[in-house]
Amino acid sequence: MDFSLEKIADAYGVDSPEEALEELEQFLISAQVYLATLEDAIEAGDCEGIRTQANKIAVEASKLGFDMITNHTEQIELLATFGRQTNYMPLFEGLRNALYTVYENFVLESELLAR
Repeated sequence: MDFSLEKIADAYGVDSPEEALEELEQFLISAQVYLATLEDAIEAGDCEGIRTQANKIAVEASKLGFDMITNHTEQIELLATFGRQTNYMPLFEGLRNALYTVYENFVLESELLAR
């Protein structure tokens, strides 16, 4: 996964790595909320809820250049748009793993900046 504080800073129009990390932290917080709501929608078979939550994650991930997250969310969103009652969980788990990878990079970059 391509992780670049410069790309994040550009996407949010901020000047410093610290500000980029603050924006990334907000993305990760929001993504966790959307992810939990997405999982609830999947469990309920709510295609509109699935589509809506996947789209929220996709928009921000795309803005930040997180292609793996965007790919997973776009696949989920596409299936839900057409009302497909399918097993979304493999895509959901891939999305969760991709978000965790971003989180791991966030922690590493935060530790490096703190030194």
